[in-house]
Amino acid sequence: MGSGRGENLLSEQCWPFDRSETPSFPIVGVRLRGPRLEQQLPPGGPLRLKIDTGYAGHIMLSTEVYDMGFQLAEFPEESFGRYRTADGVIEVKRARAIVNIPRLGISMETVVETPRNVRFDRNLAGRDFLKHFRLVLKGPQAESCLGIDPHLKHPYNS
Repeated sequence: MGSGRGENLLSEQCWPFDRSETPSFPIVGVRLRGPRLEQQLPPGGPLRLKIDTGYAGHIMLSTEVYDMGFQLAEFPEESFGRYRTADGVIEVKRARAIVNIPRLGISMETVVETPRNVRFDRNLAGRDFLKHFRLVLKGPQAESCLGIDPHLKHPYNS
């Protein structure tokens, strides 16, 4: 029974929490490619992004994933960014990318980043990426879900 405000109209995709840490953490799975690349990066399936609401950007990639080809679509150095962290200020390189979430029918241009002068080993989904979706964290089921209303024109529908 819905309230009539569209809750039952949402298309949703869920992922089980990643249990590699205690406590486990929410993730989303995406497919990425650079605008000038034909293949997905990294090869072999969806990229698991840790949901990080402390990160203001779109998608922060590990140095290893970024270096697989995203530098081919890198913004000029004057467009690189800076973030204040608990460890101080970090500079990030930025590049264009295409992110795809097949079950939601979403394919959108986004910005991927990686720290400029330090090796980074995580892949994060930040607030600027998450703001386009309905995010539900189901703690008891240990899953995170992204949703959209398929009846509304989503700015990134393919």
